[in-house]
Amino acid sequence: MDTVSERVSALDGRMAVADFWHSELTLSAAWSAACGDAYLMHHTVREGLASGPGEERVLYRVERAPSDSWGVAGLPLRLLVRSLFRPNWDAWLAAEKLTRAVVHHEKRTWHAGSRIRLEGAASPLVARNCPTGGRLRREPLRSAEECREWMAERLTRAGCPCSPGSVTVASPTRTHQRGHLVVTRDFTAVADVVQPNDLVTLLTAGLGRNRAWGAGMFTAHPVA
Repeated sequence: MDTVSERVSALDGRMAVADFWHSELTLSAAWSAACGDAYLMHHTVREGLASGPGEERVLYRVERAPSDSWGVAGLPLRLLVRSLFRPNWDAWLAAEKLTRAVVHHEKRTWHAGSRIRLEGAASPLVARNCPTGGRLRREPLRSAEECREWMAERLTRAGCPCSPGSVTVASPTRTHQRGHLVVTRDFTAVADVVQPNDLVTLLTAGLGRNRAWGAGMFTAHPVA
């Protein structure tokens, strides 16, 4: 069975190869409304990938209708799914859950010393003391400055150091997962690749928490 570690092909420590599949899925109107329940959306993505040899985690991003004035997310319109094998979405199309499915293969070598632009959605959280005692609870970061610092720290840990000033962050989007609030933000960051293996692991496994609900998937682009 493919694993992240098996698909991260280290060459000489100065470069690494990312090798995965992208699926661009357009939801039907009926299924878009049904997938307002993010639990259903998550399990549906897992169902669509069930024919493959197995995934360490489901990694996808949701493109939605515009949020309302309170930042509550609109209905999902498109799913961008990343997997380690070529998926087959024919059953979804036959069931009219999708109106379109485009699948393409991506294989790219990343070199140490190169500069990249990373784009994606993440759920920046911080552990805070519970006012009534007990275990720590995780809460969304509130300010854009905190979010930029959070992202710069996470990317630096992932072998792609950058400064908070090179990170841009969008307003929060809020979704409710059966009583649980998930807050995500879109990020763009310019970073330098120091550890290519760690970058490929980030691209393959995702970044941060709430990946089951569409957070954590990032795309990297070379910067000339």
